[in-house]
Parts: sequence; structure tokens; C-alpha cells
Amino acid sequence: MDMVKSRAQLLQEGKGFNGVGFSRGFHGGNIFNDILAAGGGYKKFYSKIDAFLLRTVAYTTARVWSFCYFYDWINPDARRYARIDFYVYAGYAGGMMGGILSNPFEIVFKRMQVDEMYPINARRNYSSFLDGFVRTAQEGALFRGAMANGLKLGGLVAAAGGCYDWIKENMFFFFGPITLNRVVGTSVGVGVATALSMPFDAVATRL
Repeated sequence: MDMVKSRAQLLQEGKGFNGVGFSRGFHGGNIFNDILAAGGGYKKFYSKIDAFLLRTVAYTTARVWSFCYFYDWINPDARRYARIDFYVYAGYAGGMMGGILSNPFEIVFKRMQVDEMYPINARRNYSSFLDGFVRTAQEGALFRGAMANGLKLGGLVAAAGGCYDWIKENMFFFFGPITLNRVVGTSVGVGVATALSMPFDAVATRL
């Protein structure tokens, strides 16, 4: 799904009708079928698994560590206060730092995902994540799009973590310790986080 999203963000660039992107890449189902039709079967979606794992480990570690650091600094007694503004401040600061620090992994992974979309003579053809990392470093582009990536993760962490914890804690007082608290908190957090982070994700991908 991440591969489909990245290719959709590039394919609809510059195409619009009344502010909505209508191009070959607008519908995710079309891109999914195009990737399958290109050969390789469903294994094709996992062909960049080394880059995906390294990217995920890098940005998850960076954003979680950064969020915890800033949250402990803003709110030393987390058991006493469940304030959404604390989560927003710490989330945005932590997400921004995590996005910038993990950008070298992100840019190599994105390039490997979309390489087949380009003409043969324009493809980078990274043989592995390490090869891509070295060649991107030689190009001096490891931190290209880092600010957009930081804003993306900032919005993601601030909205998801803040909404989830705030809603869960407040629903507890009305409904007690039931699973519904986590379900509602997660649903709202994911929805708000997606709305806030996706514009920056599209910019980062295109950069």
C-alpha cells in the first residue's frame, strides 16, 4: 500500500480539475493493477523489503524517542495530567526531529519504490539500500525534502498520539475501562493524523 501511495503522489502531480487530481495515478486500484501487470506477481510489492525495514526502524525509533524526550521535558508528571496541548507540543517537536533524522532512509526508499515509473535511461537502478544510500550521499541529496518529512511526522505524531490519549482518558470517566475507549481514540487519532500529515507527505515524496 505504501508503494501504491508513493506512485499515486507522483503520477497526479500537475494534473487537476476544479482542484482535484484526475490522472492515471488518481485511483489506487489502477496503480495496484499496473504494478501487477508489469510482472513479478504479488512478490513485487515486497521487492524493496530491505529498504522498507530500515526506513521503518529508523523513523519509528527516531520519532518515538524524540516524542518521549520532549514529553518528559514538558510534562514531568505524566500520570497526573492528560492534556492534549502537551501531546501536541511534544508530538510536533519529536516528529519534526524524527523526520529530519530519518530522511536519508526515507529518500532512498522512495526512490527505489518509484524507479520503474521513469524511462529506462533515467532510472537509478539501485541494487540494494546500501547502494542507494551511498549514491544518494555522493549526490549530496540525503536531506532533500527533510523539512517536509519533518512536518509530516510532526503532524502524524502530534495528532495521532494527542487525540488517542486525550479521547481515551476522557472516555474512561464516562464508560470505564472498556475496549471502546481505545477503538474510538485510535479511529479519531488516525483520521486527524492522516489529514494533517498527507499534504506534507506528498511534498516530501515529490521532492
